[in-house]
Amino acid sequence: MELTNHIDKETHVIFVDGFDFETHPVAFPGFPAGWTEHNLHLYEVKMYAPFLRKNIKDRAYRSVH
Repeated sequence: MELTNHIDKETHVIFVDGFDFETHPVAFPGFPAGWTEHNLHLYEVKMYAPFLRKNIKDRAYRSVH
């Protein structure tokens, strides 16, 4: 299942839709269980990777032009 997100207009909290800890394995194997269990911070790089690449490319392009 593809991960998507939405912002709750009332609380301004970002929700990740389609995420399930059972079907999305821990991003960093070897971390202690307490660190990985229901810890979305460990998944941030994986979730944001496409946007980080574009952001870095856009910033690098702007800095030389």
